[in-house]
Amino acid sequence: MTAIPTRLLNAALMVAPQAIEEILTAVKPQELAAANAAYGVVDPEIPYKLKTYAKSGSDVEFTEAGYAIIDGVAVIDITGGLTYRAYNWWTTSYSDIRNSFRAAMADDRAISVLLLVDSPGGEVAGLFDLVDEVYTSRGTKPIIAIADDMALSAAYAIASAADEVYLTQTAQVGSIGVIAIHTDQSGFDANIGIKYTSIYAGEQKNDFNPHEPLNADGKEVLQAQVDKIYDMFTAIVARNRSLTQAAVIATQAGFYMGSAAIDSGLADGIVSANDIIRKLSLCKGELGMNLNEVKDTINQALAESLSELKTILAEQCHILEGIEARLINEPAPLIDPPDTAEPCGGPTTAAPGDIVEMCDLAGMPELAGAMIRDELTLDEAKIAILDAKAKAAENATIISTVGPLSAGETNPVLADAKKRAAEYVVGSRMAEKNYEL
Repeated sequence: MTAIPTRLLNAALMVAPQAIEEILTAVKPQELAAANAAYGVVDPEIPYKLKTYAKSGSDVEFTEAGYAIIDGVAVIDITGGLTYRAYNWWTTSYSDIRNSFRAAMADDRAISVLLLVDSPGGEVAGLFDLVDEVYTSRGTKPIIAIADDMALSAAYAIASAADEVYLTQTAQVGSIGVIAIHTDQSGFDANIGIKYTSIYAGEQKNDFNPHEPLNADGKEVLQAQVDKIYDMFTAIVARNRSLTQAAVIATQAGFYMGSAAIDSGLADGIVSANDIIRKLSLCKGELGMNLNEVKDTINQALAESLSELKTILAEQCHILEGIEARLINEPAPLIDPPDTAEPCGGPTTAAPGDIVEMCDLAGMPELAGAMIRDELTLDEAKIAILDAKAKAAENATIISTVGPLSAGETNPVLADAKKRAAEYVVGSRMAEKNYEL
């Protein structure tokens, strides 16, 4: 039997109860190798589950960082017991998950990241730092988690940090609780005729001696540790899933399947892992939006942009008409006309004072000098100001900081469509003079 890391005993664990026996008995390396061979895994660095899902992808590449890129989706396998560092048995380490996650987020070939979870949970050490890193990476590229076939305890903590959490039809999520184990083998020692005597200094030094029953003080210390971790666990899940901590505590470490998981706020939908990969690869992060929907969205955005720009231009025309009426009703101070003035009966050059006032009222005082130099009439000045306004709108950049899976706010697809619509409208205008801001 493989040696069990002593750090997993007499310590708070975030693991489903049924997995405790596996931790205590461990798995022989030979058995693990045989299991991998049964699934056709030659390279032990590539989990067999990724091999299985890779068959459904048309474009598959396995990376040195331990994840697979399937149709542009970086798939990170989170399987078995979870520990801070890797051991030679059934565990996946938080260190390996972190390395794979960082590499996938930086990989330009990956348009999104899928956490493929099938784990009962595991060790506390190192977990919360990993969860925070996944959570704070939201918005960089889509991060999706799917329980296939379980995401329990520590494994659910990792999954909850993703943008969205899904589960297959028979999968389980939850087990949001903490447990600690003390092994008392004093009876076994007595049966084989061995007695251990501890000599120690420090009142709590011998609290968790496996060769003696757990004393009351030791149990109190261990319970306090469990309670502390439980408070941290429920708080971080509440943050990740936008729930209250009371709602998370109300789950009482239960297991949730199907619609019950969705109703409790622990999951967002029921779907297969293959479908998740297909949707992410097709939509480049817009989960659930197919190509026809993207096309419809763009067309709608173009129509909205045209309408908005027409309204803006109409408002500007109305403002300039008001300025022109004001100038007519309030004659400018008399000045000597220029030698190049038009003969009586034809268009006359606007007075410099009129040009300056019109540009100031339109919020474009910098245009006045060029207009006076070119001896524009009031009508020509009005057209020039309108054209300058249109060009300013054309050059304005629409910026979106909305994440790829956000809902209810400006979509990056819509922002891009509106910009293109603006280019279409403004580009169609005629400008007699080339005035730029």
